[in-house]
Amino acid sequence: MKILFTILFFLFISTATLAQEKPDAVVGQSEVTKKDKLVESFTLGKKKFNIYLSEKISDGDGTYQLYKIVENKSYLSEFEFPKQTIRKGKITAEGSYKIVNNTLVVTNDSYDYIGAYRITEVYVLAKYGLKMTSDKMVAIDTDKLPDTYQKPAEMKQPFPAKN
Repeated sequence: MKILFTILFFLFISTATLAQEKPDAVVGQSEVTKKDKLVESFTLGKKKFNIYLSEKISDGDGTYQLYKIVENKSYLSEFEFPKQTIRKGKITAEGSYKIVNNTLVVTNDSYDYIGAYRITEVYVLAKYGLKMTSDKMVAIDTDKLPDTYQKPAEMKQPFPAKN
């Protein structure tokens, strides 16, 4: 009876494990291709990282330039963020980075029909790559933006009710 219970237990665990779907690639990771250009190399702690610039052009809709942060001698990016995204002639996203002491500071500006905001993320070296330690979101004043940026849609008030 004990042997039968053990066999059934292992059979149950193995079928449950094999029935699970295999996860797809991690979101935000992609391969570094030959079209990507090496922009800069930097070291955090004892690890060396490379920054590649990738450009994608969609079907006349826009241009997407992405920064890819890649550990040295690797072909998969740690993470990506936009350098500049242009849709229908208007800038919808911008990004920049800087290395301060042993941290990587990434700034993403985003402009859409709802509003404009800036997200600042701080990364440090962890055991298996980069780890985000903090992030902060701040609104951007859209009144001072030039016309090259996408402006938020105007809120229209409904007509007053008639009695």
